[in-house]
Amino acid sequence: MENDFFAVVDSAGFAVSFHSADAGAAPPPTAIPITREVWQDWITAGRKKRWDGTKLVPAGTSSPTPGGPAQVRRIYKADIWRRATEEEAAVMDNLMKAATPKWRWIWADSMYLQSDDEAFSRVESALKTAFGEKRTAELLATSAQT
Repeated sequence: MENDFFAVVDSAGFAVSFHSADAGAAPPPTAIPITREVWQDWITAGRKKRWDGTKLVPAGTSSPTPGGPAQVRRIYKADIWRRATEEEAAVMDNLMKAATPKWRWIWADSMYLQSDDEAFSRVESALKTAFGEKRTAELLATSAQT
């Protein structure tokens, strides 16, 4: 069976999005290849099933298997601003003004950063340059889940 479908999963193995090879656009780099049958099963089951790293399993089973999806961190953008000092916020504002329109809109239209996304890598790199590794880790600490 050919893997014409792809799924992006969160740290618990739940589907975040699905992508088809027929759509013409390349799937995100974190997407896992799945068969049409798995895709159909997953969209029918919804949050009753999750990916354990190798296959779909009932949602109530234990956490993903070793070698499965990496632990994805989610950082709400508002938390980054709350953690920043006024001086750091001014520096971050200037960094955003220097970004390309595409990346400014990606930032503006998202509520959070996810550690498996290219936007996270770009923000992390810019903040490390501006504030160093330790402070960047503090600013980009995983947000509390509510």
